Amino acid sequence: MKTTTMETKTYQFTVEFKPDEDGVIIATVPALPGCHSYGHTMPEAEHNIREALELCVEDMLAHGEEITADEPPQHFPVQKIFTVHPVAV
Repeated sequence: MKTTTMETKTYQFTVEFKPDEDGVIIATVPALPGCHSYGHTMPEAEHNIREALELCVEDMLAHGEEITADEPPQHFPVQKIFTVHPVAV
């Protein structure tokens, strides 16, 4: 039996975090319009946006869409880099 290993590409995205007027932390990915999430705490927002990022990238790959290069904007005070390892489709 032959085993093949599928090489998966790794993607990195800048995520911007900004509290809204209700204290909820909004997380957005500028390189992927429509990819956003939120949380009531920073750890919750980070967890939720990581899941959203994985789903967005996996969906884009499944539909043959191009994933744009990440170009982090400089206008938000809180930014983090997230690495996504999508499941092979």
